[in-house]
Amino acid sequence: MGTIADWMQRKRGVGAEMKSARAKKPSVEQLYLSDSQVAARYGVARTTIWRWVRLDAYPAPRKIAPGCTRWSLRSIEAWEQER
Repeated sequence: MGTIADWMQRKRGVGAEMKSARAKKPSVEQLYLSDSQVAARYGVARTTIWRWVRLDAYPAPRKIAPGCTRWSLRSIEAWEQER
């Protein structure tokens, strides 16, 4: 199973096969996921993700801006590696 970062690279056409020298691969530190994207990653409902957070069974999201809460891909992948 590929990561969200792998999917995003394929979707955007970013990678080794990219001809443009200006195209840069986004670093994991720069990628943030919404609750919908996190839910899709595990095949569960958005409410399930929030329940896991409430039960301390999943990493807490970060408040990026008012009304904008996201999970860093880096923290998600670190959590997956610990499991």
